[in-house]
Amino acid sequence: MEYNSKSNKPVDQVIELVPHLPDETVRKFIRYIGYKQIELALQDNGASFMNGPRCKKDPKEIEQHELSPLGCLILSVDGIIDDANDGLEIMLGQTCSELSGLPFIHFVDQGSKSILRSFLADILKLNTIETCEIRLTSITGALLYAHLTGTIIEEKNHYIINIIDMTELALNISALGLYHNMLQNISEGVLLIRTSDQVMVFTNPALNEMFGYTPHELEGKNVSMLNAPTNLSPEAIAKQTIRKTQKAGNWQGEIKNIKKDGTTFWSHANISAFEDPKYGKVWVSIQMDITEQKLAQKVLLQSKKDLQADVKLHTRKLDKINEKLRQELYKRKASQDQLKTTLQKFKNLYVYLQRVREEEQLNIARIIHDDIAQLLTTLKIELTLFKEKNSTLEQTKHRSIDYMLQLTDDSLSSITSIITELRPVIIDKMGLTPALKQLFSNFQEHTGIVCDLRNKREPILIKDEVTTSIYRVVQELLTNIRNHSKASHVTIIIAGDASSYIIEIKDNGKGITPEEIANPKSFGIIGMKERIMGIHGTIIFKGIPGKGTTVKIKTPINS
Repeated sequence: MEYNSKSNKPVDQVIELVPHLPDETVRKFIRYIGYKQIELALQDNGASFMNGPRCKKDPKEIEQHELSPLGCLILSVDGIIDDANDGLEIMLGQTCSELSGLPFIHFVDQGSKSILRSFLADILKLNTIETCEIRLTSITGALLYAHLTGTIIEEKNHYIINIIDMTELALNISALGLYHNMLQNISEGVLLIRTSDQVMVFTNPALNEMFGYTPHELEGKNVSMLNAPTNLSPEAIAKQTIRKTQKAGNWQGEIKNIKKDGTTFWSHANISAFEDPKYGKVWVSIQMDITEQKLAQKVLLQSKKDLQADVKLHTRKLDKINEKLRQELYKRKASQDQLKTTLQKFKNLYVYLQRVREEEQLNIARIIHDDIAQLLTTLKIELTLFKEKNSTLEQTKHRSIDYMLQLTDDSLSSITSIITELRPVIIDKMGLTPALKQLFSNFQEHTGIVCDLRNKREPILIKDEVTTSIYRVVQELLTNIRNHSKASHVTIIIAGDASSYIIEIKDNGKGITPEEIANPKSFGIIGMKERIMGIHGTIIFKGIPGKGTTVKIKTPINS
């Protein structure tokens, strides 16, 4: 058992007398007190120890000097080490022989050298026992915190200095100061409770402020006074919390508290247990005020409920709107289907009307050819015969007959042109390609626009409806070239394969614009597109400003 050298009491009993400090810290203080007692004894016989040869010294004095747990140092007035004990050898990491003759100031930290000089000067000047604290550096570079006690010995030519290594103690004191500052400045409230009677034995400033009490006001009072009454009493709440903590060793959760002024608030508490030498088993409770968080959670929860209600309300509204939209879409789809059907009927009607128109034009052409043309031909024959039989008629009458013959020829030419416009006979007799050749030839003759025809396909039988539609579209294209393009040259390419007929017409005019192609009032273009679509073909218009227009038609041979 370790004893205190002054009181001769066991250290454990001495510890009980020192409140609030850990065992190890108290033991170090006791050892420090013991070192001071040894130091005083060395100082008492220091002078006698230095007088006379070492071999004549009392062996007990030598043993006390050499085996002291303190560092013991003999310095000349010039600061040179004359002698050192084992304790100093251990501190500085060098033997006595290595230390002897060295300036002691070489082992002093730069920041402590002025302190050492003042310390030695005061001893020499005042001839008293002086103390100071400095930092020493060992041979390994380790920094030591040292407490020095020194005096001058006889003849005033040497100092005797005792050195206590305070490094560990200084570090522990620094750590205790750090822990103390942490407890004093931490934002969380810290509470120490003696479990035997639930009495509070320590509170930090943050906890005092949290509950509205002055420093130390809560110490010595039962912790239940901090618990706000609920469906359980404050005492029952405290016992319940302690029971949970005893069962698990620690506990954390939310506690409803009451301040000194009666205001209630919520805190999150983290409680754990440990053994204290003074108070026995204690609970340390670290508390954080969560009132604002609880209010925020309440507001957030209410906002969530309101949001959910709004979402449900708007969802119902959206469902109604969606149902109306579905009904509207259904109606629109039905209308679109009906419109498509109607449009298709109109297209079919358009194709039918075109077919009827062509048939009517064919009938009219035949009637003109068979009736009017035959009558005019007969008239011409009769006039010619009459002229031949009456050659003796007057010259004036001959001129009248010649004029009537000329009118008859002009009428036949006009009728032939009308018949060709209504239904070119060459289509029925020779087919589409020869009819187009004749059409281009007549176009060139009447307009002066050069037509370059390039036929790249063999003659093939084409359905009458396809032939008529292509011929009429080409007629319309040539009319547009004559009236709008300002072209001087037209290139026509006829191509295709066994299943399709392709014709491409390109002029060198001003070029059609996209706006003209898309213009809803371009009825000529619309009519051409409808004719070609009616036989399941395609027609593409492409214009380059200043360079001309290209139109490409592709249709199946048998639509």
